[in-house]
Amino acid sequence: LDEADEMLKLGFMDDLEVIFEAMPESRQSVLFSATLPHSIRAIAEKHLREPQHIKIAAKTQTVARIEQAHLMVHADQKIPAVLRLLEVEDFDALIAFVRTKQATLDLAAALEAKGYKAAALNGDIAQNQRERVIESLKDGRLDIVVATDVAARGLDVARITHVFNVDMPYDPESYVHRIGRTGRAGRDGRALLLVTPRERRMLQVIERVTNQKVAEVRLPDAQQVLDARIKKLTNGLAPLVADAEASHGELLDKLIADIGCSPRALAAALLRKATNGQALTLAEVEKEQPLVPTSGPRERSDRPERSGDRERRAPMPLAEGRARCRTPLGARDGIAARNLLGAILNEGGLAREAIGRIQVRDSFSLVELPEEGLERLLGKLKDTRVGGKQLKLRRYRED
Repeated sequence: LDEADEMLKLGFMDDLEVIFEAMPESRQSVLFSATLPHSIRAIAEKHLREPQHIKIAAKTQTVARIEQAHLMVHADQKIPAVLRLLEVEDFDALIAFVRTKQATLDLAAALEAKGYKAAALNGDIAQNQRERVIESLKDGRLDIVVATDVAARGLDVARITHVFNVDMPYDPESYVHRIGRTGRAGRDGRALLLVTPRERRMLQVIERVTNQKVAEVRLPDAQQVLDARIKKLTNGLAPLVADAEASHGELLDKLIADIGCSPRALAAALLRKATNGQALTLAEVEKEQPLVPTSGPRERSDRPERSGDRERRAPMPLAEGRARCRTPLGARDGIAARNLLGAILNEGGLAREAIGRIQVRDSFSLVELPEEGLERLLGKLKDTRVGGKQLKLRRYRED
């Protein structure tokens, strides 16, 4: 079973139980995974006999040849930020990670509209289409793939030079796995992480877990964008100049005579046509999609929460038949709702619809579970670990 951690924690366990039941007693079972949390390992060992855990040792969790950086951006300006970054980044092939299927479609469409060879890769895409996308990325028919974490599992394309984390990963392990798509086979790679003001704490968790500083960079300004456009134009035209006069000189003379213009005017007209109306003056570039800097305040919904805001926030009303439980694991532990959901589903043997809202706070989290059989369920979850720490789920008393 490849990508065992994702297969076992994302709701596939019921299907796998059926498969395990149908398999012969005499067999060899092997699980492969870049990450294997304690809770998932416990499930794996349930289905293996005398298993051996083989781990490849590494001094750091990230590849030394990958240059990592982050930049602050407001949530609703991510697509304009990506488009501006692509103007100045010298990339061969690139994979951009987002959280949702819809986000893969939105960003891929925005990139295609700007002339990039891009495609979306998400869980709704059929396997044969996924294979075509990857082959197109390998042979240069595509340069950018916008993917979710699960859809990109196992993706190995040597020409990927850049990884854009457009949406913050759910946990540090996912971050490590994402940026590992580049910097392969001895090549250098570059990984950029877009961080909204509310996600600063998760950035700190990533730096702490990976034991590496992710340097801050700024979005390129209008002058940098203009310089990059002129450089690309120069590089594109330079190889064509050598024999252009010999092959097109007579046509040039004829056009000048027929139109009745100077060579400079004709060259300028052809240049305008070749650049397809692209802004090539500083004033024009400055008018394009101005981005609001993150250094100042903006709408209230996008400001970072002050210390204690989340702690004081009242829990949402409970639905009938549910009980609210508390775990001391929270955002500062690098925990996301997805991590808690996966652990409870796998260890508790519950159906997805049995679990209600999950509210992750700074220093703890609240989970809604069925009132019926709650004590028995909590007993089953007693030894469960999430992110290497004990879940310690208990009934929450609001008084």
